[in-house]
Amino acid sequence: MAIAFGTHQDRIREAQRRRLETLELQSAVHGIDTPPHIANEIDDLRVMLGEHAADIDPVTDDNRYQALFRATLLLSSEVADLRGRVDRLLWLIPVIIIVERLLSWLV
Repeated sequence: MAIAFGTHQDRIREAQRRRLETLELQSAVHGIDTPPHIANEIDDLRVMLGEHAADIDPVTDDNRYQALFRATLLLSSEVADLRGRVDRLLWLIPVIIIVERLLSWLV
């Protein structure tokens, strides 16, 4: 069990900050095609955290590239994991068919 430090309000603000960072990353990936609900929630969280849009640096092309690069790396690792699972499944299917045929022949 983890020990939580700080007041309840501090934990809420930290959760809101993490949510804001996640949404900003999504906004950076989507760029101009960012869904309105993400942009609205970013604005709402900034207001709740006492930040104003003028106080925050706009997303630069470099930030957008880095966010997209991280997302691509994450996706490529997930694809590699799925490829390994498919390879195991492709090996297992003929074995299952052979066992099924042997069992049907014996019965």
